[in-house]
Amino acid sequence: FHGAFDPASSAGSSDMPPPENPPAHPTPRQAASAAHGHDADGVGGRVVAELRDVRVGDRLHVPALTIRAGDRLLVRGANGAGKTTLLRAVAAHARDTEVGYLAQEVAFDPGLTVLQAYGGRGHPDERRAALLRTGLFRASVLDRRVGTLSVGQRRRLALARLLAGQHDLLLLDEPTNHLSPVLAEELERALDAYRGALVVVSHDRALVRRFRGTVITLTGGRIS
Repeated sequence: FHGAFDPASSAGSSDMPPPENPPAHPTPRQAASAAHGHDADGVGGRVVAELRDVRVGDRLHVPALTIRAGDRLLVRGANGAGKTTLLRAVAAHARDTEVGYLAQEVAFDPGLTVLQAYGGRGHPDERRAALLRTGLFRASVLDRRVGTLSVGQRRRLALARLLAGQHDLLLLDEPTNHLSPVLAEELERALDAYRGALVVVSHDRALVRRFRGTVITLTGGRIS
C-alpha cells in the first residue's frame, strides 16, 4: 500500500502555510503521497469525506477526521470498538464522491457466472480481460457459477466489482476475511493499483504490518 493520511488534517490545520525552507529532497512519505497526486500534508488533495463532531449513540464519537483524494487509512481495534460504524459514518459524510463499500457479508445471484456477476461494459472479451488484470481470479474460474464459489472468492468478486467502478473512495470492512495468506497478498496487490482514497478496517496482523498508509486504533468508539 502507498500514500498517506495526514492526522493533522483532522484537527482542521489544512490551511497551514508551507515551511519557509522546505527540504531539498522529499521524504519517503512525501514521495509516496506525490505518487497519488497530493503532497504529504494533504493540502493538494480534494476532500472526499469530512467528519466533524460526529456521534453515533454511544458507539462512536469522532471530533474531527478529514480524508483526501489518495489517502490510505487503516482502522484497527477490538470487536465492538466501532470500526464498522466508523466506515458507515465516513460513507454518510462523503463530499460529492462516488463511494464503494465492501461489507463483511456479500451476496450475488448464485446462478450467474463470475464474469456475469462482475458486470461492466463492453464486449465480454474486454470484461474478461479487465477482470483478469485485477489479479484476483484465474481464467479457469470466470465461467463458474457464483453459487460454487467459496466465501473468500465471493469477497474477491465483490472487490473486483468495486475496482471496476468509478469510485473516488473505497471503504473495505475486513477485506482479507476468509482468504488464505496467498490470496490476501493478491488482494493487497490489486488495491495497491487503486489510486483513489482508501479506508480499510482490519484485524489482520499481516495486513496491518505491511500497510504503508496511516494506521489508527479505535477504542470504545474513539480514535486513540
